[in-house]
Amino acid sequence: MIVGPIQFDQPLWLLLAPASWALAWWMGRRSLSGLSGVRRRVVWGLRFAVLGLLAAAIAEPEMRRVGRDLSVIVVVDTSRSMPPGVNDALKRYLERAAEGANPGDRMAVVTAAEKAFAQSLPSDRVRASDRAAALKPEDWNTGGREGTDLAAGVRMALAVKPEDTAARVVLFSDGNETAGSLVSAARAARAAGAPIDVLPMPFEIEREVVFESIAAPATARVGQTVNVRFVLTSTKAAKGRVSLLANGRVVPLGEGGSSLPVSLEAGRNVITAQVTLSEPRPQSFEAVFEPSEAGSDTIAQNNRAMAATFVSSEARVLVLASGAEAAGPIARALAEAKIDAEVRASSGGWQASEELRGYDAVVLVDTPAYDFSQRQMEELASYVHDSGGGLVMVGGPNSFGAGGWINTPVADALPVRLDPPQKRQIPRGALALVMHSCEMPDGNYWGMKTAEAAANALSRLDLLGIIEYGWQAGGTGASWAYPLSEVGDGKGVRRALQGLQFGDMPDFTPLMEEALDALVKAKASAKHVVIVSDGDPQAPPAALVQKFIDNKVSVSAVLVFPHTFYGPEFQRLQNIATRTGGRMYSVTKAGDTGALPQIFIKEAQTARRALIWEGDPITPVVVNAAAESMRGVSGGLPPITGYVVTGDREGLALTTVRSPEGDPIAAQMQHGLGRSVAFTSDAAPRWSTAWMGWAQYRAFWEQQVRWAMRPTGSANVSVTTLSEGAKTRVIVTALDAGGESLNFARFRGRVTRPDLSAGDVELRQTGPGRYEGEFDSGAAGTYLASLRYDVAREGRVESGVAQASVSRPFSDEYRALKDNAALLRQAAEASGGRVLDGTTPENTPLFSREGLTPPVALRPIWLPTALLAMALFVADVASRRLAVDLAAMRRRLARRAEARPVSEEQVGALRAARERAQGAIAAKASEEKRAAKFEATQEERAAAGGPVVDGPRAPVMFEKPKAAEDGDAGGAGISRLRRAKQRARDEMDDQGNQGQGG
Repeated sequence: MIVGPIQFDQPLWLLLAPASWALAWWMGRRSLSGLSGVRRRVVWGLRFAVLGLLAAAIAEPEMRRVGRDLSVIVVVDTSRSMPPGVNDALKRYLERAAEGANPGDRMAVVTAAEKAFAQSLPSDRVRASDRAAALKPEDWNTGGREGTDLAAGVRMALAVKPEDTAARVVLFSDGNETAGSLVSAARAARAAGAPIDVLPMPFEIEREVVFESIAAPATARVGQTVNVRFVLTSTKAAKGRVSLLANGRVVPLGEGGSSLPVSLEAGRNVITAQVTLSEPRPQSFEAVFEPSEAGSDTIAQNNRAMAATFVSSEARVLVLASGAEAAGPIARALAEAKIDAEVRASSGGWQASEELRGYDAVVLVDTPAYDFSQRQMEELASYVHDSGGGLVMVGGPNSFGAGGWINTPVADALPVRLDPPQKRQIPRGALALVMHSCEMPDGNYWGMKTAEAAANALSRLDLLGIIEYGWQAGGTGASWAYPLSEVGDGKGVRRALQGLQFGDMPDFTPLMEEALDALVKAKASAKHVVIVSDGDPQAPPAALVQKFIDNKVSVSAVLVFPHTFYGPEFQRLQNIATRTGGRMYSVTKAGDTGALPQIFIKEAQTARRALIWEGDPITPVVVNAAAESMRGVSGGLPPITGYVVTGDREGLALTTVRSPEGDPIAAQMQHGLGRSVAFTSDAAPRWSTAWMGWAQYRAFWEQQVRWAMRPTGSANVSVTTLSEGAKTRVIVTALDAGGESLNFARFRGRVTRPDLSAGDVELRQTGPGRYEGEFDSGAAGTYLASLRYDVAREGRVESGVAQASVSRPFSDEYRALKDNAALLRQAAEASGGRVLDGTTPENTPLFSREGLTPPVALRPIWLPTALLAMALFVADVASRRLAVDLAAMRRRLARRAEARPVSEEQVGALRAARERAQGAIAAKASEEKRAAKFEATQEERAAAGGPVVDGPRAPVMFEKPKAAEDGDAGGAGISRLRRAKQRARDEMDDQGNQGQGG
């Protein structure tokens, strides 16, 4: 119910007012009959007002404020599919369309591509000159443009819509969306009272060839010939050639040719070629279409397709080692165990994630972390957790924590903690970083990244200090950004890195002296300094360098972007590094900056030598002989002379062999879909000389590797993938060795996305031996699905792994060949909006209020209403209990007004008389005081020989003082009377005492 500017949410309660008025009149018609007419009318008015206000408060009144302004939120499609030159046309359109805005109207700009961004918030500066910044497409932050999510743009527009104005959403797009649902977002906009006006951007590509996909089997066997189908769509008849690459090598197609000539018809074309799979490894296929005629193809990005086939064979293991000597013994043992082991240098590694997944296990032998890129370490961790692969890390001076693996992605996949627990008393390392000015592209960024990499490579008990040069430091300019102390959880180190200034120091000496003093006092077994500089500062004196040598503190130098290559800057730093036993690095090109973090990880390894235990031979102890990885190993183990100190890991990790001090020597763990094994001693003669001649050496390593390897199982499992828009459906057909359907298997699936993030895939049985699931695959790139299954058969559990690959070489943006104006019209209809005319914006002005309901802001006022009712109730009680004679009050006020005011002369005369009287009283009191002071007492007269009066004294008679004559008045006269009265009492007491004595 609306009454003027007030709205009542519960108007039925207003009926309480007349009912309460009638009841109050019936109850008070007699009790108020004795009041006078005016007074009675006042009381009735107050009582009715109180009852009316109480009824209004119960009815939930609200103050209404209607918004008269309009906000227009412009949503611009900035994806790749938008036709060229559309931004300029959009700017001109907005300049003309904004002319119809009223004062107080507002405008905002939102862009939509892969994500939505608010380029400007609603502002009343809607004129073109005022909104120049918001209408500059070159300054927009659009994020990725390889997709279109128009629904996200509408949601962002609704989010920035002001609540005190009406709103319109204006969408400029070609209507091709690759994610989200614009129609659903339009319905939400209608519910929010914001209709969507659409301005379609028409376009059509007449001649285009799109390489839709490559259809290749997900799995195959070595030597098998498979059919590979190429699916292409063409708008017109076209000719060209299709070439195919397998793992980067050209696959011959046709008769003696490296590419296959094709003639395409308008519509969908399927071309088949036969390929023989001769290598027992995953085959990554990439096909490319090249048009033969100019102008027959417009977009080059959609002319390629990708697929992958996993070629199975006997068990295959990849052995990576920093040197052939370290890998030789374990490689020979695996060969004797009939395990196909491929040995590579760890610095080479693998080229692609698909290649890594072709191995059942990876063995790292004395391999440092800096041999791998960050991407490779993430791929290796995903290989174990998400693809079910096995990982075996064998120790050595360059492995585990001593090899810089602390805080890497691989560390979480290992069954031991690389950072030993605090209760384990081991020597610790100390590292000081001397950070100089980084005069290179993104110098400060790379300076912080290098320091962070070094800190992450240390354990929490190691010592780290960061020292730099700063003008504000005063004195020598040496300033500790992070004083040499324990790394701990690393939070303090990261805070210090954020505050680095990288001042341009003139001399190495002050900073190197500070670093040396701190390291000499530190309780650490390994002490190391790393200097990162452009080499400009003055070289330290030879005496200071000798102090580093005497205190066994090594110094490594990293020369970054010197002013002259291999000039005095290089020689200056190389001299420091060579004399102190450190290493020298040089980064002179922008492309080399990515290697800086790996350099610092390697240098931090120098301080991590404290994690290595070496000494007299000790005999490891088997603590879990029943573990599957220890089966076949009987008797005691040979002694070792060294190992890398690690700690126990909680959870699913199981330690199988320990040192006499309780440190893990061998451990195993189930990690996601895969397994991992750690052996902290080495497999080479340095620490395990006695193991070389051990009869069970081969059996031990065979068991460790076979336990970690991906299971093959006995089932014949085939995987098929079907791309359906932004999702991919996975279909698994499982048969046993006899060709019967494999039912009631439990599948656990993981999908690795192009960015190496992973997600679960849930497969359910949909038929005999048939299992299906799906996963999101909207982004361009390669998706790897790994499926591990367990099935109970004849009293035992069989396990197996199946893999599949899905490739999306380009975004769906490049599949759009014309606009989708129908979708835009559907969105406008669903939201109650309009279809705008881009050529005549004056016919459909943006700031039209047609069909809009102005927003109403409501503010509850029931509390002020109730408080007013209470105040009037008090007035009601007062008017009945208090009798007010208004006539008498008027008469009294009139008398006061007629009273003669006292003149100033009279007041002055009275004051003068009072002052004279006070002066006379003061003079009289002063004379009596002087007379009393010189009057002698009886004793004084006797002593002077004067007359003494015997017997009782004559009574002293007091006369009442006359104020006018004596001037006794006020406090002085009263005090004199009190003193005289007291003397009379004393004399009477003395006479009485004498009479009693006589």
